[in-house]
Amino acid sequence: MLEEFVNDPFFGIFLTLFFYIIGLKLHKKWQFAIFTPLIFAIVCVIIFLLVFSIPLTAYDSGGQFISIWTIPATVCLAIKLENNFQYLKDLSLNIDTYCFDFSSLLTCII
Repeated sequence: MLEEFVNDPFFGIFLTLFFYIIGLKLHKKWQFAIFTPLIFAIVCVIIFLLVFSIPLTAYDSGGQFISIWTIPATVCLAIKLENNFQYLKDLSLNIDTYCFDFSSLLTCII
């Protein structure tokens, strides 16, 4: 039963949206950076695939439809970052520290 569900092209879409929606709800309740919906969904999908030994190709058969939307989202993020460049420049030390801490955390998890 699980194998049929995993091989379905909608599996990747469902799994990603499921964890994204949970991340939205958690982020509304607690304003922690780890509960940012995108970060939360990425981490949870990785953990889910590793725990249940699901091959990446099974996830990617549906996940490729989500990756189509990453390019426009990246462009929107770049425009927003450009508009707030001075603000980000003032906070660069804090941002660098956060990125280092988060990458260290992910390294420990994986």
